[in-house]
Amino acid sequence: MNIPELDHTVIEKIASICAGEDDAVTLMAVIAAELYQSVDGFDWVGFYRVAMPGMLKLGPYQGGHGCTPVILMWQANRNSHYLH
Repeated sequence: MNIPELDHTVIEKIASICAGEDDAVTLMAVIAAELYQSVDGFDWVGFYRVAMPGMLKLGPYQGGHGCTPVILMWQANRNSHYLH
């Protein structure tokens, strides 16, 4: 499996575009779009938001459809969690 390489100029460009912005959704959208467009090898880039305890919902993304919602289940006997 080839791991996409992230050029430091992409990070600098994202930082420049995001400078002064404080809206979380806007920042997620800008970051997802820039990474998706700038990095060869990514077929999906995005964010999941915590909608309520134990549940993630799809936030801004680029690429194919994401899954929504993602339910986090707690396994008390293992002291760990897993995605459902």
